[in-house]
Amino acid sequence: MCEGVIFYNPLTINQLNKSKTLNMDNSEKIAQLKVLVAQKSGLDYIKPEDCKGLSEQIFIKTNNYLSEKTLKMFFVENRKEATPFILNCLAQFAGFGDWNQYLELKS
Repeated sequence: MCEGVIFYNPLTINQLNKSKTLNMDNSEKIAQLKVLVAQKSGLDYIKPEDCKGLSEQIFIKTNNYLSEKTLKMFFVENRKEATPFILNCLAQFAGFGDWNQYLELKS
């Protein structure tokens, strides 16, 4: 496993960028997704020490790798920016096909 490396599918990213999935109107949807991911991982909320185990859970369920550092930035530091890959992985982990499906079903 390559620590800190995120693998991207260029076609998926281009498709997501065209659909404007990362606009500021989605900040509430991202917050809801964070709660769903925590619940799916069996946690009330995600702390720094939970990120390594969460990374492993995400990889096992989705076959996509999000590093411990990426998860800390997203969940603990509450950084607003998130790549389409991160959003897709987390949506898949929460039980959706991808980020776009999550948005459609949560609208």
